[in-house]
Amino acid sequence: MAADFYLRKTGQNGMDKKPWDGLYWKHGGPKPTGKEERKMKKLTALFLIALLLVSFTGCGGSGDTQADDPNLGVYTAIRAGNGPIEFNVADLYETGFVVELKAKGKCEITVDGEKGRGTWTLDGTDFTLKEGDSEYQGTISDGILRLEDVDGEGTYFIFTKDGVELSAPSVDETVDMSAWEGDWYGWWIMENCTGTYKEEDWEGCWWDACARVENVMNGLAYVTIWDPDYSTEDPASEFRMTVAADGSTESMDGYFTNMSLEPGQVSVYFSNVHENVLYVEGKYQTDKGGYDYHFMLRPWGQLWDDINADDVPPHYESWYLPLLESGAAQAPDTIDIE
Repeated sequence: MAADFYLRKTGQNGMDKKPWDGLYWKHGGPKPTGKEERKMKKLTALFLIALLLVSFTGCGGSGDTQADDPNLGVYTAIRAGNGPIEFNVADLYETGFVVELKAKGKCEITVDGEKGRGTWTLDGTDFTLKEGDSEYQGTISDGILRLEDVDGEGTYFIFTKDGVELSAPSVDETVDMSAWEGDWYGWWIMENCTGTYKEEDWEGCWWDACARVENVMNGLAYVTIWDPDYSTEDPASEFRMTVAADGSTESMDGYFTNMSLEPGQVSVYFSNVHENVLYVEGKYQTDKGGYDYHFMLRPWGQLWDDINADDVPPHYESWYLPLLESGAAQAPDTIDIE
């Protein structure tokens, strides 16, 4: 059963980022989490071999691709993933996953030694593989081929052309990450709801939330976020981000509930008014509607006495403070609120 949550009514309180006045009403029913859909994503990789072999075997074709096209060549899968979850291609395919792009729009796909044929087209950098009614979209540029959502559940593959190396994300290894890493506590809210989320009155609903920022290396962090409907084992969101020397950040791939995140889709920054306040913001969108999500977080263990009372998390006194008094040095794996 989902935890209670509260609806905040818009007002003015002098907060540097969000003008909410914090009047609360109980809202009935569980919030949309997308957990089952996301769990399916994590399992999908187990079935990709069969999917790809069935899709590509026995397919021929033609096109107008010229023999001198620089995109022609052999591409080997080096990375696969779903959100921030990365799979070892060698674990998925013992002898590899290779795509050879040939002239006249033909291609040969080899998965674990089994060969199949397909056709491909290119529109700028937008790449398409087709077989009957099946179609796979992606991009190709400078010897890097990326196939998106190959299983209908958000799993992607990245291939490199023979002789091309995939460059690592730009990371400044001189950055001090001490202000970022560790556990955080606060809340998140749904705003600017559209479609189903507006019709079902989710506008302004908010929940307690925890986050964990792990320092992968100087300049690169891994962020995990959970609320009462999630946990550290099954988070609401995970993504990676780079941190520059000036404090600016850039999110990398990840997910929010059941939506995959592309690089740059999440904003993470410190408040310019309150000390030790971290904001995380983004937009969730489906064909049924969407909403903006906003998190306000402080380091675990820090009090909120200097924050406007209307902007203190809903279970700050009943859940958070008792945990601190009991000596909890880090956020629990679950937010158990009765």
